[in-house]
Amino acid sequence: MRKNAIIMCCYVCVAAAFGGFFRWIQTLTAFEADTGLIIPGSIWSKLMALLCVVAVLGILAWVLKLRKQEYYPARTCEVVYRGTTPLPPYIYTVFALVMAVGGVILFVTSKFRAYQTLIRLLAFFAVLSAGSFYYVASSPYKQREVGMQCLSAAVLTLTGCFWMILSYKINSTTPSVWRYSIEILALAADTIAFYYLAGYAFGKPKPYRSMFFAFTGAFFSLVAMADERMLGMQVILGAVAAMLMYSGWMTIASMRVGKPIKAEPQTETEE
Repeated sequence: MRKNAIIMCCYVCVAAAFGGFFRWIQTLTAFEADTGLIIPGSIWSKLMALLCVVAVLGILAWVLKLRKQEYYPARTCEVVYRGTTPLPPYIYTVFALVMAVGGVILFVTSKFRAYQTLIRLLAFFAVLSAGSFYYVASSPYKQREVGMQCLSAAVLTLTGCFWMILSYKINSTTPSVWRYSIEILALAADTIAFYYLAGYAFGKPKPYRSMFFAFTGAFFSLVAMADERMLGMQVILGAVAAMLMYSGWMTIASMRVGKPIKAEPQTETEE
């Protein structure tokens, strides 16, 4: 399954590289300098929209291909994050640290900015999410409580919801939706991805949906980094992309050949 994971990650990275380039060119040429409005008929806007559609359809096609094959996906956090990667086994710690650093940078640089309180609240959520992701991703290596896994997974989803609200509030006066559309798509996909990944902690996993939204969120997050925003937000967004790429990889790598096994009902035991 590592071959499938490598293909998906490479596909997302290549698509995001083209998407980031197209987005950069679009930002330079497709908006009026005086008003900030989108220039009607801009070829780069059309190419940007086409690339996003093609990239997402490509991810969907690959996920559906995997779904048709006889693979047994993981059902718990302990199993899904036990997949193998060519990177060091504790690479998830680096992703968590990068997000925490991004949160600290965002908190420090938000002074005297509009919506300072909300931005600092996002910074707090980012640091909290860093610890939450570390807690969940380290489940195969350390004994974790199910309740804390559920709480950590919920924090990641809540952070995405809050960032979407903040993004809309900050960009509410922006004259063109194209200016922040990629960011909104990225945050929406990230939030849905963390929502479905939380299913592993809550005992209701949706592996193929988790896989699709994890790679889709990673793609849009990488493309959105071509836009200008606060340094702390850029670091956090990059960390989110890495976390989702890692989670998507693990979702595929932890699959085993065979027919799905029905989960046995849990029974209470007396001590």
